[in-house]
Amino acid sequence: MKPELAEMQHLSFRFFNIAPQVRGKVAWVPFRYELAADTPSEHVDIEGRGTAILERRRERWLVVHLHASGRRKTPGD
Repeated sequence: MKPELAEMQHLSFRFFNIAPQVRGKVAWVPFRYELAADTPSEHVDIEGRGTAILERRRERWLVVHLHASGRRKTPGD
């Protein structure tokens, strides 16, 4: 995503409905997000969902897998 984000201006990113679940040394975190930005060719408004998988190693939680997918918002969303 780094190249795509580098082209965006006036970027707004919001995470919500974050619901972490922890089982021992593993955690998964479903979430929703909204992204709004201006690109060189247009303005985009995206909504999406994702899941992060974390593993506790020593005293730190590390993200071992991250998946997110989104779609353009439709008028009235």
